[in-house]
Amino acid sequence: LRYLSSLYYLADKYDIQELRGKILTSIPEQKISDENVLDVAILAEEHTVHQPLSEALYDSAASFLKNKFNNKLDTAIDFFAETEATEVNGLVLMKMMARMKLQSIQKLPQSQ
Repeated sequence: LRYLSSLYYLADKYDIQELRGKILTSIPEQKISDENVLDVAILAEEHTVHQPLSEALYDSAASFLKNKFNNKLDTAIDFFAETEATEVNGLVLMKMMARMKLQSIQKLPQSQ
């Protein structure tokens, strides 16, 4: 994903819209795992100047965690307990929790 992020930067710099779009649509197809989910979120935070890229990276990481936790608080607590408590980890974990909540709300049927 770091390579795609660098490529996105170049596509943005040289205003290659089609390439930017292809990069954004390819991000959800990338493999995210327990080992790299925080790296993906940190990468998203590093690229906040490129909002579409940052959001796509955060959304992918949050979707992975949402599926991993499967509404089980103990699983979430275990994941957070195993994560080193640093400023950047805290920031990206909070942002992913907010995205997981939004993803849950968006899948609920609309009230009429």
